Parts: sequence; structure tokens; C-alpha cells
Amino acid sequence: MRNRICMNELWKKNDNEVMQHTIKFFENLLRASTDGILITDATHNIIIANEAFCCLIGQQQRDVIETNLFYWLEHLDPHGIGKWTDLVNELHQKGSCRNVEFVMEQDSRIQKYFSVNASLLQQVATEETGVIMSIWRDITEQKQAMLLMEQMRITTFLKDVGIALTRGNTLQETLYHCADAVVSNLDAAFARIWVLNKEKEVLELQASAGMYIHIDGPHGRIPVGKFKIGLIAREQKPILTNAVFDDTHISNKEWARQEGMVAFAGYPLIIEDRLVGVLAMFARKKLPEFTIRALAAVADVIALGIVHKQDEEELRKSEIRFRTIFDNANDGILMVDIETKKFYAGNKRVCQMFGYTSEEIRNVSVMDIYPRRDSLYLLEHFEKYVRREIVQAEDMPVKRKDGSVFYADINTSLITFAGKTYLMGILRDVTERRQTEEKIRHLAFHDALTALPNRLLFADRLNLALAHAHRTKEMLAVLFLDLDRFKIINDTLGHTVGDQLLRGVADRLKNCVREDDTIARLGGDEFSLLLPGITREEDVIRVAHKIIEILKKPWTIDGYELYVTASLGIVLYPNDGRDAETLLKNADSAMYYAKEQGKNNYQFYTATMHAESLRKMIMERDIRRALERNEFTVHYQPFVNSITGQIVGMEALIRWQHPQRGLILPEEFLPLAEDTRLIVSIDEWVLRSVCIQNKTWQDAGFQPGYIAVNLSAHTFQQRNITGIIIAILKETKLDPRFLGLEITEGIAMQDIETTIHKVREMGDLNIQIAIDDFGTGFSSLSYLKKFPVNKLKISPHFIKDIVGNQKDKIIVSSIVALAQGLHFGVVAEGVENRDQLVALQQLECDELQGNLFCHPLSAEMIEKTLWHNNLGIDDSRPGRLSLALSGEKTD
Repeated sequence: MRNRICMNELWKKNDNEVMQHTIKFFENLLRASTDGILITDATHNIIIANEAFCCLIGQQQRDVIETNLFYWLEHLDPHGIGKWTDLVNELHQKGSCRNVEFVMEQDSRIQKYFSVNASLLQQVATEETGVIMSIWRDITEQKQAMLLMEQMRITTFLKDVGIALTRGNTLQETLYHCADAVVSNLDAAFARIWVLNKEKEVLELQASAGMYIHIDGPHGRIPVGKFKIGLIAREQKPILTNAVFDDTHISNKEWARQEGMVAFAGYPLIIEDRLVGVLAMFARKKLPEFTIRALAAVADVIALGIVHKQDEEELRKSEIRFRTIFDNANDGILMVDIETKKFYAGNKRVCQMFGYTSEEIRNVSVMDIYPRRDSLYLLEHFEKYVRREIVQAEDMPVKRKDGSVFYADINTSLITFAGKTYLMGILRDVTERRQTEEKIRHLAFHDALTALPNRLLFADRLNLALAHAHRTKEMLAVLFLDLDRFKIINDTLGHTVGDQLLRGVADRLKNCVREDDTIARLGGDEFSLLLPGITREEDVIRVAHKIIEILKKPWTIDGYELYVTASLGIVLYPNDGRDAETLLKNADSAMYYAKEQGKNNYQFYTATMHAESLRKMIMERDIRRALERNEFTVHYQPFVNSITGQIVGMEALIRWQHPQRGLILPEEFLPLAEDTRLIVSIDEWVLRSVCIQNKTWQDAGFQPGYIAVNLSAHTFQQRNITGIIIAILKETKLDPRFLGLEITEGIAMQDIETTIHKVREMGDLNIQIAIDDFGTGFSSLSYLKKFPVNKLKISPHFIKDIVGNQKDKIIVSSIVALAQGLHFGVVAEGVENRDQLVALQQLECDELQGNLFCHPLSAEMIEKTLWHNNLGIDDSRPGRLSLALSGEKTD
């Protein structure tokens, strides 16, 4: 009974821990999510709203929590409440819904689009009726891109239909090409066009393209009002259905099922409220709403083409009737006399495009609507239009009456009217689309805040200027500018003031340079200037002085009087570098030197300007001397068996006994040794020293044990590294099984196949191989099983908080389990206290290392400490090392 009570208490404790972790996880999710997360109750009151949601609607989190969602929807989206109500109804039916779109207006002009996924969570906390969790994602950019893409598809579709209308000698041939354009552009299985016989109130099939091309059969004549086609004709409204099998107006559902038809779309062909026919299509997959918009885009043109073909004779007799149809087209339409090249007629839309009245346009020539520089090109293309060598043109510049220019896509055809042949052009104004494309290109190469060139464009111009300077043997200058104290202004007064200041800086800088010079904003408060064609250093100095003086003048922004200065670094080509990367790097160095000199000044780059550069140079020299003068020493830190307490090995750790500075820890000199590849010589020195010391200890009667040496990436990547190790072992006469090698996880993953080969070679020598700092890199578990290693060393990063941080404990436990499963030993590095020791023992970690047991000691101190039993000596065998895990740290 007592055991059962204990188990119940344990379960409750575990449940509470799980609940706490779940709450913690959810809180982190709310903070980390870039999507808006909202939880509302049954009456739409907001229970939880993360910061991302509040940012989406432009509100502070404190103003949103515990308010009613309807309040925000009513202010942001005229249809928002209705959409939300429909969403809630669907949730109660299905439990979840996806991709519900909300459109929110800002400042009565800017629209933002959101996609909302929602789920009904039953009986959460005190809400017995359940709560609704919804995730709000800003899809404005995707929506705008989709709309632009849709417009481009419609433009292409319209061009294809325009071309189709110029093909074929009969109505049926022309409409077949139109139907074929529908199939090609809208993924239709087949498309058909019926033309209305008004006298008989019957729709007659004139064209079919796709999987069916015949025009006879049961659907060759459809009465108005019958079946889907007749319904479209009667209602004069488009229809789109993605449930063909369930549609009562589909006459042959068995056929649809056999052929896999899923969707149907149809559009009435109407001109001036007069039905001309019906355009329809079937598809084997669901159709988007875009299909109807696309059909709408071409319906007028197709209808116009039908009427043109049907009424060719009638149009000769009735210009009024033609004018009505002509003027009501959505695109601009022109008729040009091919002999005089003058306009014969233009519809209302084309008159609006050109800015002429219907009377004035008859006196306009083709030569009048194109820029003078394009006249020869125009005449050549006009003749090609007439000869039908080309029928369309894209992005053609066209001149208005007032001299301004717009861009149009033009489709042409030859028509005969009143016994005379004319060139008819259908024009669509694409100026807005072109401007959008140009804006996108501009944003890609310019800074959005200042409109200056960005880093990408600056680098491109710099490379071009360097190529020119190389050819002409000219100088050029690059100036790197950073504002002083800008961060203080930005942090104190806010980004709005900071942004205004940056724009002002950009404007002042423009007044300091020539027209051919380039100013760029690289990011933050950093600017760069490119001055090509420099003849004297004094020219650059004059510009630098001008910049410093003009930026010192006070700024008044939002009522604040601000002062800002700048530090400039200057480099000259070719003296300070011959490529863009070197020049920019050196200019950056010169700028930082200017800041070190008190800011508000300029400095030309010199090779020895930085104390850091000098320090590195001296450090490199001293490292080389240290190798020659044997100034390096090795300290050792034991590995302890977590169960028996025995010392099972040690790790060799390099130290530098500098003659002037004393003992230098590896953190200070190893990074530079890595950069200069001196690390290879250092690693070989450590390997040789450790092997000699280990052999010396064995000869002195110490129980043999392995000593692990860390290998750097440069050392391990040497092709002959195994040969080097073998040579050292032979030289020192050390048994290879008493040598351990440690490589980091990152080194192991650089070239996996080579790593496997080298580690296998070393393993064949009985050298013990360990993966150091395991868990901090990006190991692929699929390759880990291929590595013939002996041990995994857990990074001290995870050991540090293993007692208080459950996540660290789980990670360590997982690594131990992984190592055991792969038959690897596992070593915990960085054990500092008894609580960590107990936790690692409970997790069954094989070996431990850390200051809890022993600080890294010199060889002499290791001998002294061990021989005097400070770590404990097993008297059963002379020289055998052991350690009682008391948790007491040795000195």
C-alpha cells in the first residue's frame, strides 16, 4: 500500500513536470513564432495573442489581450466579421480549417493579406466549450506576386487569343485556334466555343480543341437554358464548378466519371449586352478562380472576333454598328491605312491612351506616335506587320499627344473594310506592369531607405571602375564612412528619427561628389564612396574634408537639434589593393583606425596602422621562436572511471611558458596558430612530447595508460598524418594503444570519406580515437555509425547546467544512449561539482574529466601528486592509479 502511494506521488510529480515543460514550450513557441498566434473563447474574446499577431495588426500586445476580436476585424476588414463567423461554423463542423484569407486595409490605401489556419481545442482549461487557436500568416508579398504573375499569364493568354483571331479563313478555323489557346493556357482537357443563333435561340458548336476536336454530336446544338452551356447563355453569367459529379446540370455524369473530368468553367461571350456565344472548358483537376478572370480577359476579344467574322459584310453597310462594338472593347483598337500609314479609326480606349479626341486621331500618322529616334525601326516593323511576317510586339514605346511615353503590347491583323485593307492593332497598356518590374529591379540594387546604390550595385560598379582604371592606368579612390555616435541617437530617439537622419546624410553626401561618383549605403550607418578618375591624392582629401565639414552642421529632426560626425577610411587603387575585396577590407581597416584616433577625421590606409596587426605579427614571431626554443609545455588532466574511481587515462593540454609574459593559455595563441598553419608544427611537438613522457612514466613503474592528444583541422587534413604518427611512435618506442587522438565533430564532418579512411588507419594501429565536443557540431548520424572511433566526449557546454537544465540533461542522456548503442565509450568533460558527478553516474557515463578531480597539471606535479597519494594509489599493485569519487577537488 505504501509503495502504491509513493508511485501515485511520483506520477503526479511527473505530470506536473510534463505540464510545466509543455507550458514552457508553448510560451517559447508564442515568442519565437514569426506567425501571429491567437487563442479566442466561444464569445471571440482574445485570451492569448503573441507579439507577432499584434505586429501584424499594428497594435501593442497590451492593447489586444482581453479585447474582443470582432472589434479589430470591424476596424481592419469590412468583411472580417463575416469571414470569422463562417470560419467558426466550419470549425464546429470539422474541427479545423485552413487558408482562410483576410484582407486588411491600412491608411485606406494599403492592403495586407493574411492566411489563417484554425483549430477547435475542446475543453481547454476552464473553457468547457473549447477555445479556438488560429495562426495568422502575412501573405501580402505572395499575394502581390501572385497577382502580378496572374496579370502576366492573362497578358500571355490575351496575346495568344489575339494571334488566334488573326488565323483562319473561316469562323470555325479562327475559333478553333481560340479554343486551342484556352487549352494551352488554362490546363483544359478540352475547350469549346458555341455561337448563338439568335433566330432559333440555339447555341451552335463552332470549335472544339483538346481531347475532342469534332463539332458534331449531341452537344452540337444546345437550346438556350438547357444544360450547363444553355444556362450560361440564359443567365449571361460565368460558371465555375469543381464538383462535376455532383452538378445537376451536367448531362452525362457517367462520361465525366470515365474520363476523369473534375471541373468545368464557362463564360458568356457578350458585346454591348448582346450575347454572342459561350466559351467553355472541362479539366481533369480543380480550377482556381483565376480561370474565370482569364476567360473574362479574353471574352470580349473572342466575342469581337466572332462578330468580326460573322458581320464582315454587314459591317460594310453599318459603320454605326461596328463603331458600337469597336468602342466598347476593353483594349485600345486602331485601324491604320497601310498605304498612307494614317489612322482610319480608333476606339474610345485607344483615344484615351493617346490623349486625342476621336476626330483628332483620324489625322494622326503612325510616325506621330513613336519617338523620333525609333522612326526607322518603326517603318521596318510596320512593313513586317503588313506582310504578316510578325503579328505582335511587346513593350513597345508609344508617344501620347502631350509627348509623354507609355508602353503597350500590340497584336495586329489585316482586315478589309469597305473594299480597302487596313492594319488593325489591339493595344494593351503595360506601363504599370513595366514600372512594377523596374521598381523590383531598382529595389534589388538600391537601398530602400535612402534610394542609394546598395552593396551589390556598389561592388558591381567598383569592379567595372577597377577594370577601366587598369586599362587606362588611372587611380581611383574608395572611401568607407561610418557615422559616429549614430547608435546613441537611434537608441535614444528611435528608428524613425534615425532613418530621417540617414536620409539626410545621403542627401548631403550627394552634394560632396561629382556626377560620375558613386555613393552607396552598405547597411546600418555605413556608407561607401567610389571616386574614379583620381589624378592626385589632394582630390580625395578635398572630398573627405568636404564630407566631414558638411556632416558637422547641425540637424533638426522632429524638433531635436542633432549633431553627428563621421569617420572615414580611404584607400587608393592601385597602391592599397588591386581588387574590390582588398580595397574594401583595407578601407574598413582605415575607417576603424580613424575612429581610434578620436573620430570625426579621415585616415588613408597604411599597412602598419593597427596595433592589432602589429600584435598578431609579434605573436606569430614569438610562436615560431617558441617552437625553436622549446618554450611550450604540456599539462595533463586525468580521465576517471565513473564507477571504480580509477584514472584510466589523461588528456594532454598545451601551455606556453613565455620568457617575458609568463604562462600563456592556449585560448590566446592557438587561433593565430590556426590562421598561420603553425598549429601543424605545434601538434607534432605535442604528439612527440606526450609519447616521450608516457614512455618515461611507464619505464618509471607507473601503470601504463593512454594519453589523448587533440589534433587540429590543419594537422588532421594532412595527407600523411598517419605516417607522421607512426614515425613518432617508432621514434619514442611507445606502444600505439597508449596513445589517444581527439578530433572535433566539425573536423570529422569536413570530408567524411577521408575522415573514415584516416580514422580506420589509426584504429588499425590500436590508437584510441575520440570525437571531441560531441553535440556542438552538425554531425550526420548516418555517418557517425561508419566512424571507427572508440569514444565520444560530451562538450562541457552540456555538463555545466546538467543539474538545473532539463534540456541539457536530456541531451547528455541521449548522447550516452547513442554511444552505448554504437558500442562507443563516452567521456563527460568539464565536471566541476559533486551534483554533476552524481547526475553523470546516474546516466551511466563511462568516464569523467574536470577540475572536480584534478586541475591540469605539469608532468612534474602529476608525478608528485600521484606518488604522494593525493589522488589515491591502489596499494594492491605498485604504481597503479585510482581515485575515490568523494567529490573533493584536489589542488
